[in-house]
Amino acid sequence: MVAVGWLFALVLLLPLGFEVWPQLDSMRVWGIPVSWLAVVVVPFPAMVFLAVWQLRRAERPEDEA
Repeated sequence: MVAVGWLFALVLLLPLGFEVWPQLDSMRVWGIPVSWLAVVVVPFPAMVFLAVWQLRRAERPEDEA
């Protein structure tokens, strides 16, 4: 349940961050707006991390038995 909460926070806070910092649209890295890069670079690695973390948490009781 904790991993789902973090995933929800990630999905909710990313657009909220764009609303709070609109200058991310005008900043560019390699000609690409930072806001676009954040949509690709932030969520997917974070989701992989959350999936691995949740998997390890789920397997921990099995390993102790």
